Amino acid sequence: MKNVLPDSSKFCLIGKIKGLAVESKRARVRLLNSKSEIAVCSLQIRKRIVGIDVRHHLLAYAFLRGDLYSSLEKKCRKDNLPNAKTILNIVLLHINSSFPKQWEEKIEKWVSGELI
Repeated sequence: MKNVLPDSSKFCLIGKIKGLAVESKRARVRLLNSKSEIAVCSLQIRKRIVGIDVRHHLLAYAFLRGDLYSSLEKKCRKDNLPNAKTILNIVLLHINSSFPKQWEEKIEKWVSGELI
């Protein structure tokens, strides 16, 4: 697949990924410095949620650039595959397309390794 990411959207997506990465680092630092179990539990949940969001944004960016999924995540358990709907929502935010069903099928094929 060729690169379909417009330059204006590229900078927005990269900025969001960098912001999420900063938030993940902040949660990790607070997690390491926290003393109470309640704070640790809360920060672990926050870090996990942000981590999942960062992963899906990075995969959406790679999909739009035309990179192969298999080159990004060489080994991924069947129960840990990325959510195609989440990637689709991110993709639709950053490109102008009126065919979400077509893009959803492309993303599912991309994750399964069928789309090259």
